[in-house]
Amino acid sequence: MHGTKTGLFTDALRQSITATGKCLNVSVIAEGVEDISQMETLRQEGVDFLQGYLFSHPMSAEELLIYSGSR
Repeated sequence: MHGTKTGLFTDALRQSITATGKCLNVSVIAEGVEDISQMETLRQEGVDFLQGYLFSHPMSAEELLIYSGSR
């Protein structure tokens, strides 16, 4: 969602992509989620997985192993 502006067209496009994924029985993933408001909107619309700076900065495979081991 990074860099997107809210508006009728953008909202309709995002909702259409999510609905298409659901109709095809595939997981819907949103990337570029940067704030709580975006996360809440995407969750309400049925997006299955979210990624972005809200959750973590980009990391190497080695960093990921360390990060996941600490949880």
